[in-house]
Amino acid sequence: MLFFSRWKAAAIVLTALIVCLAAVPNFFLERTVLTWPKWMQSRVVLGLDLQGGSHILLQVDIADVRRQKVEALRDDVRRVLRDARVANTNSVRGDTVEVRLRDPENAAQTLPKLRDLSQPVGGLLGASGQRSVDIVDVGGGVIRLALTERAIPERGRQAL
Repeated sequence: MLFFSRWKAAAIVLTALIVCLAAVPNFFLERTVLTWPKWMQSRVVLGLDLQGGSHILLQVDIADVRRQKVEALRDDVRRVLRDARVANTNSVRGDTVEVRLRDPENAAQTLPKLRDLSQPVGGLLGASGQRSVDIVDVGGGVIRLALTERAIPERGRQAL
């Protein structure tokens, strides 16, 4: 068992009492405290958590989310077509990635590989049945991949 001498115990109790007295002005209205002697009027400044909390505002820049999603789609298209050894050039136009195949006859074999990039909106358990990317064969060896309108808000929700 711990043993403290009487003078140490008295010093601990006196220190605790002085600290508690320093907080007493916080329990009274300010007009009441102003009537006290000057040395007793100082208040303990409370942090945000003790003043009623703090408020955090989270916002998502949808334009930036859209841009990042299009760039990620472009990178995925490059990866998939590189792995499939399909010669192409691709470019970003607005919210679409346009793929130009060097050999237009490869479009029929390329479309199923690109369709794998389109995921259900809301993840694999999404009940809407909508996809994140619309894939259209324009013809002439050009394939357009466009983000759907439901994919961007869903991505913003995920980012938040």
